[in-house]
Amino acid sequence: MKGTIVRCLCEMIEKAHGADTWARIMETAGHRTGKLAITMDIVDVDDALVMGLVQATCTVLGITAGQAANAFGEYWSCTFGPANYPKIYERFHSAREMLLGMDQVHIEVTSSVPNARPPRFDYAWSDPRTLNVSYKSNRGMVEIFAGLARGVGKHFNEPLDVTVRDAGSVQIVFAA
Repeated sequence: MKGTIVRCLCEMIEKAHGADTWARIMETAGHRTGKLAITMDIVDVDDALVMGLVQATCTVLGITAGQAANAFGEYWSCTFGPANYPKIYERFHSAREMLLGMDQVHIEVTSSVPNARPPRFDYAWSDPRTLNVSYKSNRGMVEIFAGLARGVGKHFNEPLDVTVRDAGSVQIVFAA
């Protein structure tokens, strides 16, 4: 996984709960220091480290994995992403456009960032408002994707009903 995920999680926690809380999360996850030296998006971070930090976040904050996924997704989609990847966000004018464009964004990332392995997506419409997304990744982070999809809806101020169907699929229902 890329270091940008940990950078975003750290920033989110420190802004909402303070640096001391991030230090407790790091300690709970088995790390000695309050900050990881992750400054570049292309730095590779072990998946187990990231998942350990997410689990520690749930423990320290007393929240569920779903709540953590939603908080992360909203922060990434509404704050971190637009600040760090403005050219990507400028391409899209609605939640629908952005969600349907993410597979192409991931193709571009894969070609330009060494060792990038972002999830891939297939899309199928059940009806004009209901998008079924096939989430293809060995990481098993479909809840994070659902949180990100909800965050995209908030970014565009568009209500979305996002439901995880199973480990590899999410259903997104767009408002009218």
